Order: sequence, then C-alpha cells, then structure tokens
Amino acid sequence: MEISAHVRGAGVAGSDNELGGGRVGSKGAGQGVLARAGPQQQDLHGPSLARQTWVTTVGVAGVLGCVPVSRFPDQHPSKGPTGDLRNVPVRRAYSTSLPSCLPRSDDGSMDSRDDILARVRGCYGAVRMRDLRLDRTERRQVARLVEANDLLSHPHGVIAVPGTEKAILLARIHGGVVTCRTAARYYGYPTTGPEQPIHIAVPDKRRFAPVRREVLHVERALTPPSPTSFPVAPVDLALARFLRCHPSAEAPLMACDAALHEEDTTSSAIKALLHGPGSARARERLSLASPRSRSPLETLARLQLCRVGVAFEDGVVVPGVGEVDIVVEGWLVLELDGYAYHASEYRFGLDRRRDRELVRRGFGVARFTGKDVRQGKVAQEVPGLLLSRQRHQDEVSKAATNGSAAPRAGHQKAPITRFS
Repeated sequence: MEISAHVRGAGVAGSDNELGGGRVGSKGAGQGVLARAGPQQQDLHGPSLARQTWVTTVGVAGVLGCVPVSRFPDQHPSKGPTGDLRNVPVRRAYSTSLPSCLPRSDDGSMDSRDDILARVRGCYGAVRMRDLRLDRTERRQVARLVEANDLLSHPHGVIAVPGTEKAILLARIHGGVVTCRTAARYYGYPTTGPEQPIHIAVPDKRRFAPVRREVLHVERALTPPSPTSFPVAPVDLALARFLRCHPSAEAPLMACDAALHEEDTTSSAIKALLHGPGSARARERLSLASPRSRSPLETLARLQLCRVGVAFEDGVVVPGVGEVDIVVEGWLVLELDGYAYHASEYRFGLDRRRDRELVRRGFGVARFTGKDVRQGKVAQEVPGLLLSRQRHQDEVSKAATNGSAAPRAGHQKAPITRFS
C-alpha cells in the first residue's frame, strides 16, 4: 500500500502536451510557478498532522514574485521541489493588479505582449479568453503568442502558459474546480492507494466531454470559480465527494481525519452534502472518522480494529504518560511508530519511559511500526493479544483456586468507545 501526504507518493501529472496541440515548453523563469512556503509534514507515520500555510509566487518577464500576492500568516522555510500541484496547497488567489516591473513602451504604457502573459499567469497559468475581456488588438496579440508557442490553445477557448499544471488546466477547460483526491492534496491532507485520474466538479449545465481521462462530477450548488482564484472545491464539498466516489475507505478517511483534526470542517458539514448515489456508503465511512486522529497510521489501525470487531478508544490521555494512540478493551495500549519521528535517540528513550509508566499503571503495551500497520498486522495480532491475556487470567484464577498462587491485581481500565 502506498501512502502519500503533501509531496509523498505519485502526484498529479505535470505539464500536458496533449490537451491543446501546441508544443509545451520547459518550466523556468517567466512562466507561472506555484511555490510553497511551509514545512513538509514530518514522516507520514509521525504523531501529528501540522497545519500548513502556503504562499504563491508568479514569474513574469523572467522575475519570480513580482506580482503582488495576499499576505499569508505563519510562513515557514520551504522544503522540497516546486512547480507540482501535489507539492503546492495554495489557499489564496493572486492579486489582479499588474506588477510595476514589467517592461513599458516609451510613452509609459504596458507592453501588450507582456500584459497578456501577466494576466494569464495571474490566473494560475490558464484562463478562458472570454474572461480576459480582450479587445480586437489584444486578440491578435494572443494569436501571435500562440503561434510563437508562448501560449498554448486548449479546448473551449482556454489559453495557458507552457507547463501549467494539468489539474488547473482541466478545471479551466470545464469551468469547474478540482475535487476528491486532487483537492485533498491541495489542502495538504494525506491519501493512500494507487494514482487515479483527476476529478473535476462542474456546475450544472456546464458538462463537457472529458479531454484526457478526467472524471467529472456535477455539483449543482457549485459556484463557478473566479479566473484569478485557484480552482479547488471547498473542503467539505471535496471530502463529501471523495467519500462517495473512492472505491476504498482508507484514502478518504485519512483526508477526513486530517480535516477534522485541523478543524477545517465538521462532520455535520460534510454529512449535509452527502446526497445522491453512494451517499449511504459515504455516511457509513464518515461515521468512522475521528478528529482525535493525529496521523494516517492511526486511521488505518482504527479501520482494522473496526473490521475485527474490537472495542477501542483513540487519543486517550493517561495521567503521568500523556496521550496514547489507541487503547483497546480498556487496557491494551497500541502505539504506532513512524520511523522518521521515532528514530532519534531522544524519542526512542522517551517511548521506553512511557512504556514503563504504562505498565506501572496496569496497562499492556503493543508497538506497531508503520510497515506493520500497512501490512494489516493490527487486525491480525490484536485479537490474539487480547485472548492471551484472558488465558493468562484463567490460569492464574485456576492456580489460586488450587491454593498454589494468589490472583493478580486487575488492570486499570480507560474509558472505551465501541464502533459498530
């Protein structure tokens, strides 16, 4: 099983040279580039899903960042490659104002060619020509830019700079927004499983034939996005559709757990949008989501415990120890260890001190690595661990009855939540 969060795993395909016929140039200065400012989440199997804040820059006339953008709080050093939608959750739109660094003619007016390119880049690299409101002279200039391969022409009157992300391009072609797994990656939520086609949500009566294997969803309540906004569905709408259309429960539940944990939406908001085919299954999946989940490993482990019918509670705070991942049947603590987060000497020692304190308080401890969880060993081994304790208690009770041993003190029990 492959799990991806932010930049992990296979991502959305990059530039596409089959959507409009023109030659796709290489990425570089002077084209729209989506850049992030935010730390990569720690190893996927670490204990937390940190909120990410992202920023967008745009290259105009060979200068990165000369188009003003909205202010973003809590910016952090960037880490990793740029120019790929799966790396670049961007939650703000470009400013529609033009930069002062563009070349001007002798009379001080903006050069028409650079003006048009700047406006297209200001729409995240792709826009319908009608949204630019071009005059006759500007339309002729666009034709020359297309002929020179500085712009590429695509179906339904869309023009784009070379190297524009395929997801953005498809959203502009259909007049909609990216949704489902593509939107989850935009927001920085983890997913799992093999790569799938891009999913696009479109308003009613705007449904065109797919251009390249994209999946189209009609959302009648969807408002068409502004040309200068990033074409992505709202969190609750994207997750509701993700729960409905994905073949497995793991990927959408990972994304839902992350969104609920970060308080980006609520279960009730998602549930209100679950109507139509697949909604019954989606509501059942949503009932398993938990805002206490701090990592995709916890999501997978919870699903495995649900399938074997074991009662558990996640995110339990044990006095003197702190929060533990999962408590099964009130006494068995499951700790799920991602390698990168737990590999340091400090963290390794801290985990062992926590284990000893849990034993002193009457709990049993079972640790599973990320690989163990992905291979389904939680479902395979936990029922056996529970049975072994029962067998041991029966042996102690029998020995006490025979007078050869005294019964052991019972374990403390943490409150548990039973999932149907």
